[in-house]
Amino acid sequence: ALEMRQAKRSQRSLLLLGLLGPALVVAVMGGAAAYLLGQTLQTAQQQLVGRTLESDQFAAQTIASQFSMGVDKRWRMLEQDAGDALLRKALSTDTIAPKDTDEVGGWLQARHAERNKEFSPATTASYWFVLDAQGRLLAISPPNPELLGKYFGFREYFHGQGRELAADAAAPPPIKAPHRSNVFRSRPTNRPAVAFSVPIFRDDSRHEVRGILAMETELGHFSEFAGSRNQFAVLVDLRPDQTGASGLVVEHPYFDEQLAGGRPL
Repeated sequence: ALEMRQAKRSQRSLLLLGLLGPALVVAVMGGAAAYLLGQTLQTAQQQLVGRTLESDQFAAQTIASQFSMGVDKRWRMLEQDAGDALLRKALSTDTIAPKDTDEVGGWLQARHAERNKEFSPATTASYWFVLDAQGRLLAISPPNPELLGKYFGFREYFHGQGRELAADAAAPPPIKAPHRSNVFRSRPTNRPAVAFSVPIFRDDSRHEVRGILAMETELGHFSEFAGSRNQFAVLVDLRPDQTGASGLVVEHPYFDEQLAGGRPL
């Protein structure tokens, strides 16, 4: 009986070892598999984030290049039109005849309509306008008779000094090269806008500036970006504004929502 008892006890240990051993092996293998799976998922997530960042950077660089080309395009067309003989003739003297004013107004409307065909409906210029060398508004398209003859030489798009001057200050010298203004509040629309302006020279010698030709574009209408649900483009102005601060957001998808809802920017 003692021998049978001892044999059963030995079998019980072997049975326990037979059950516990495989369980331990399974547990160790499961832990290792879980660790390896976690490492694999972490690596895959890092790679996915890395590829997403690369994709976003590429998209941002592409949009930036498109925007840069769009700005150059606006300046090129303005410079080309600023050399028009009719415009130069009208600005050749300090006293502009009403007949010349009417001709410049008609010419400006035609150029505005024609040039806007080169942009998408969402990125067309809101206004085109001409200022004489003293900063007075000679013509604007669409027409706004109440603004004709008014002084806008204090605007940064006229003198290019990086900030607006006092409205009653003496007229500063006009720009002598293509210029992109700081953000300002448009007089006709009372909305934030930016103007692209170029000087109008007396002749091809480009020595004497007789005025400026400019186009005005509202914020949020510089370029188009067909993003996705999780991706959109934001345009930030790094130049100091009127207060000296930089980093002003000048284009954002939410702008369209605000404007559509009648809310000010």
